[in-house]
Amino acid sequence: MSANMVLPLHEVLGETVGGVARDALFQGAGMRYLPGPQDHVRERQVFEIHQSVRDLHSDQSEAILREAGRRAAAIVAEYRIPASAKTMLRRLPWPLATWMLVRSASQNAWTFGGSATFEAPKTSQLSLVGNPSIKDARSKKPLCVFHETLFQTLFRALVHPAMLCTETGCEACGEEACTFTLEMQNLD
Repeated sequence: MSANMVLPLHEVLGETVGGVARDALFQGAGMRYLPGPQDHVRERQVFEIHQSVRDLHSDQSEAILREAGRRAAAIVAEYRIPASAKTMLRRLPWPLATWMLVRSASQNAWTFGGSATFEAPKTSQLSLVGNPSIKDARSKKPLCVFHETLFQTLFRALVHPAMLCTETGCEACGEEACTFTLEMQNLD
């Protein structure tokens, strides 16, 4: 998986829980050295880091994961999407731009989904089957706030600022896939 799945968390954890707690969390996940932005990270480490945030900092975990998702999306938008593609997406009608960005996400799903199967049965619905960031986790509520925020921030930055992304199903809740619904916010 892309180092973008853990580098923003490293930064946010340093700001919220401090460097000592952050470093212990990363070392507990078997990550002694921080990867570079171009490096790949093991799925197991991504899961262990994300799960440790949920376990060790449960009262702050949603805010931490959301902020890390926002920062991860900003990195993708800034460094991974060519300027010409950004300009084109912003000029297209939002349904077409959404379709194009979903297609691009499908081609690069390993970066945020690892070995998970990424599907887009409809342009407005994305799913990850076997999401490594929540592997074997159990919850009464959806856990994929990192991915939800990553997708929403990307679609808002590249397609339209009124795009919403909501996790509507989660493997941690017993669903077959982590499912995300994209929609245009009511502008009335």
